[in-house]
Amino acid sequence: MRVYRQPPFPLSVEITGGNANTNYDVAVLNNHTEWGTTVTSDALGTLNIELPNYPFAYYDETYALTIQTENALPFIWNDGRTDFVEDLEVYRPLWQVDPDDPEDVAKEALIRAVIDAITGGFYYTREYIEGQGLGTDFYPTPAYTRDVLEAWENNVHVFKKYIELDDQGEPEFVNYYPYQMTKDLTAITIGHNFERVSVASKPVRFHRGNSDSYETHHYRSPFFPDGFYYNFLLANGWVTIPDDIKLVAELLKKQYEDEGTIGGSEMDDYITEYSTDQFKLVMDSRAGENKGFGSTGNKAIDVILQKYINKATHIDRLGVL
Repeated sequence: MRVYRQPPFPLSVEITGGNANTNYDVAVLNNHTEWGTTVTSDALGTLNIELPNYPFAYYDETYALTIQTENALPFIWNDGRTDFVEDLEVYRPLWQVDPDDPEDVAKEALIRAVIDAITGGFYYTREYIEGQGLGTDFYPTPAYTRDVLEAWENNVHVFKKYIELDDQGEPEFVNYYPYQMTKDLTAITIGHNFERVSVASKPVRFHRGNSDSYETHHYRSPFFPDGFYYNFLLANGWVTIPDDIKLVAELLKKQYEDEGTIGGSEMDDYITEYSTDQFKLVMDSRAGENKGFGSTGNKAIDVILQKYINKATHIDRLGVL
């Protein structure tokens, strides 16, 4: 099941085939999110599930969607299953897709598959990284890391960017250390307004009470002491789809509408010279440089896509700071 990350917001999911006027427990889960709610079906047995903006309107991710009745009725869905289980794929489309137009949906899926196969795709997702501090004020991150969402220090939850409500409906603040990305987006650090007690060259100093338990509020320097264990939830990838990729999508869409297919003769696109009488064939130098890329049938599109091959996984920073 696919939901496009596009207006109107909040996003919603419509499920048909349930019992009429029945309360259902809904759960949407993946490695980063556990969200649930109760939804009442209408007179036709249709459920309309409204997804909160965070995280569903922010990231391109796949979830497991499960639904079951509160009172476990013997018949729920038209196929006789006692519950509903489905993959829920949320992503930002290459253009504003009409979900009610099967042809528009199919074209976007096909063109996305072509672009993804060549470039790896342009998605904005969440990812965990973990490791130990190195006695510095900077914690290196993978390429294309955009933001710090949550942080744990020595298994203590010390930072959460987006405020959520606790079981009593009160705002849950987790902000002991205001972690953020450096201006060049190469590492995690702490905001400049965080008061330093000593300079980075001095050893860590702990403030402990009478308990043997780990004390979160301690004065220390540097920000990531040597040997401290860290786990970060990061936002990675492409915050927006590049304009030239949107242009490629529009060109491929037009080609598909005009010709009914995408791509052309891979050989023809790279042949620069051809002669008969026991023929002579000369290939463009790009033919040996594409490493299996081939051609979309349009040289302008090929040039644009070529520059994004393996770009998202390219290591462009030091592993140790």
